[in-house]
Amino acid sequence: MQFPLITGAWLKRTKGLINLLLVILFAGGLGFDLPAHSRAKNGDRPQRERKTTRRSDCGKRIFRCAIRSPFPDWTGNLPVPLSPRKTKLLESPRQITWRDTGSSSYEFQLENQEGAVILEQPLTENQLVLALDLEPGVYWISIRSETGNSRAEYQWVDISFEVVSSAERDRILTLLHSIADPWTQANVLAEQGYFQKALTLLDTLSTPESYIFRAEIYHDRALPEETLHYAERALLTEGLVSRDRDRAARLRHWAKITMNQGVSR
Repeated sequence: MQFPLITGAWLKRTKGLINLLLVILFAGGLGFDLPAHSRAKNGDRPQRERKTTRRSDCGKRIFRCAIRSPFPDWTGNLPVPLSPRKTKLLESPRQITWRDTGSSSYEFQLENQEGAVILEQPLTENQLVLALDLEPGVYWISIRSETGNSRAEYQWVDISFEVVSSAERDRILTLLHSIADPWTQANVLAEQGYFQKALTLLDTLSTPESYIFRAEIYHDRALPEETLHYAERALLTEGLVSRDRDRAARLRHWAKITMNQGVSR
């Protein structure tokens, strides 16, 4: 076997190619802004933009979402809307409920997607029977009480609800009629965004999988008390497989941290 003759010219040319490759890689990692970065001091170095969005896409057939970060200023004293909450609705809601904070009075307000207030009403209970029929569209609920304003949680989660069109309602009802069991119906509804209807179907089931399903839906609605309730019900079930036990434990952990510690994300 003959080895190539290593000469001074060969070494010089090879060294030049290696140096060029290192410069390209280094410049690419810095976004080709070498002078600006080389002059920047620690205090002047540009800060990376903080990512505030989270992955909310869920797996097919069975609802799965990434575990949220706890809410730093979450408090059980806010009159947060409970139902409807971050969901699509097949028809105008007949009742709106929110967390009972023990207040003697509440100021209810409902806005449409243009930001116009379509209903304002003082109430003494934590629920409202809605007499009017809402047109298809997106709506926002806010409740003010002696303990705070539910608008405070909008900085962490979008809790609006949507009334769909009659054509969309007919499509979903036709789809449901083609499915026999409530479990599959609930999964299909969750995939389509009809979480309130999915919860209604899951209430008819008492399996550990249905408890975890409900915990996940409440978790994605940013409701730690309800998440904790169903996560613990799942963990108390005998014969829970390790994968489901781990999922329920993570949901319970999130709920407890959010409720008791309020650590920042």
